[in-house]
Amino acid sequence: MERYPQTYRGLARTIGIDIFRYCEAAGQQPDDALLARVARALGHGDAVEEDSAIEALEATVDAILEAAEKTGALDEDALAELPSGLAEQLRAAWAAARSGSGTESHGG
Repeated sequence: MERYPQTYRGLARTIGIDIFRYCEAAGQQPDDALLARVARALGHGDAVEEDSAIEALEATVDAILEAAEKTGALDEDALAELPSGLAEQLRAAWAAARSGSGTESHGG
């Protein structure tokens, strides 16, 4: 993935989302070193800026997920602030998590 970032960009995005999703589900903080590798593969920033970019991205995703848990929906304006492709992955992960947990409304 790191050697051929253009080829594996989609995989890197998926891994990044999975890291956030699984860590969120486990109540754990994501591994910053792993996120740095994903960010490098996606071409986000150099080594000096990676930590702050990752922390900002992590905080943004956390805030989006926290708000979504309260409201039952993702904030589209907040998703628009994410790097390209990441918002789509987060939407897919959110939909999968909701359908898997049985929290979708099925009328009644």
